[in-house]
Amino acid sequence: MEPSGELTVSELVEQLGQTAYNARRLFDVADTWLSAIQSKSRIYFTLAGAMTPAGMRRVIAKAIENKFIDVLVTTGANMVHDSLQGVYKAHIIGSPEADDTELFKEKLFRIYDVYLINEKWAEFGEWLDSTFFPSFVTEKRKETGVGATLKSAGSSRQVSSYEEIKITPTHFFNRLGKELAEKNDNGILATACKYKVPVYCPALMDSDFGIRLHCANLEVIQPKYNARILVDQVTEYDSLFEDMDKHENRGIMIVGGGTPKNFVLQASMALPTWEACGFRYAAQITTDAPQWGGLSGATLSEAMSWGKIKGEAKTAIVYCDATIALPLIVSYLMAKTKRK
Repeated sequence: MEPSGELTVSELVEQLGQTAYNARRLFDVADTWLSAIQSKSRIYFTLAGAMTPAGMRRVIAKAIENKFIDVLVTTGANMVHDSLQGVYKAHIIGSPEADDTELFKEKLFRIYDVYLINEKWAEFGEWLDSTFFPSFVTEKRKETGVGATLKSAGSSRQVSSYEEIKITPTHFFNRLGKELAEKNDNGILATACKYKVPVYCPALMDSDFGIRLHCANLEVIQPKYNARILVDQVTEYDSLFEDMDKHENRGIMIVGGGTPKNFVLQASMALPTWEACGFRYAAQITTDAPQWGGLSGATLSEAMSWGKIKGEAKTAIVYCDATIALPLIVSYLMAKTKRK
């Protein structure tokens, strides 16, 4: 390793590959992701942790723009913060040493050293409840012509059942991404919509979107439309499964762990034939240690015993803060290739 004020990011990452420990592992992850790109693999990118409030939204959007990500699987919370920052500029730099009781009085939510402005959060929630979620009901009724007579159901009307409007997280995020793009946002959802990258979410209800959907159903959709919106996770899984079944050459890039990681790896071992199962490339950025039951339950090598990753796959893992590793790796990929 030869430090220099003239080093490019690409040169720095390559020099790290000539060192040891997690410095070399960072290069290995970058090289594994690059190999997946060069082999024209279908790349599944899984995103956990509080990455969007931490400033990673444009890093991931750039990876989508440059065709380094073909399918995004994420927590709902990351997309809440992506939307909030894109339109409402709701996050500001804070301090982990702040008095949290004082922050509560000032209506500031703390995410370690970032603050979320409650007023902006509430404004976004009001728009979801009153406008965005109800639009799925009117969209469905326009398509089918079913239930149109129920639109005038008043809030005082007593009903024993409601029309069920099922939506998948993928459909939800595509619609939201379109709305954000129309507001000139350039974050993750807006970029994914523009480049037709599907966004899956195995636990949408475990986020503020879940809270807002609950409130929208109770306060707007049930009394006004005599309907309820339900999240269809079964169809969501079917869609991911079908996507994998079409692409035998697959790679996975994992940030953190959680349900996004397991959702994708588990689907990869459920394909019709044993030969079709598993990923050919797999890389992960994490700070979890496997011996405590962390790392979302499995190292990449352990996943091979399940058939989630092929035994001959190219794999790499770096134990590093993703806010350090991810910008370096994406910048390295941008310097090394312009995938078409």
